[in-house]
Amino acid sequence: MEKFFSKDDVIAVFGVSTNPEKYGYKVFFDLLKFGYKVYAIHPDGGLVGGQVRYKNLNELPEKASVAVLVIPPVAALSMIKDCVHAGIKKFWLQPGSESDESIQYCKDNNLQCIYNACIMLR
Repeated sequence: MEKFFSKDDVIAVFGVSTNPEKYGYKVFFDLLKFGYKVYAIHPDGGLVGGQVRYKNLNELPEKASVAVLVIPPVAALSMIKDCVHAGIKKFWLQPGSESDESIQYCKDNNLQCIYNACIMLR
């Protein structure tokens, strides 16, 4: 993981639920615990564990350099394209978020992409 991004990166985690049992929640707080600069994103917005949960990438207070997707695979490709438009070129697709189409898009567009690996297992 440390070879993919560093503490200097700004990480956007997509799919951060308010439910502590969901992986979006766990991934977000795991990265926060280890000192990464990380922002939670979910279309509902609001707060999660005292942290702001932004509705979309455009609401972030600073530009993200890495996107971690913890969303359904049917939404992944569209989200990746939105992120690329915003300048993000590094993607971590949590297990269950990836699709052949989104992985191929990353490969075809020379984007750094990790898949079939859980970000919480180091």
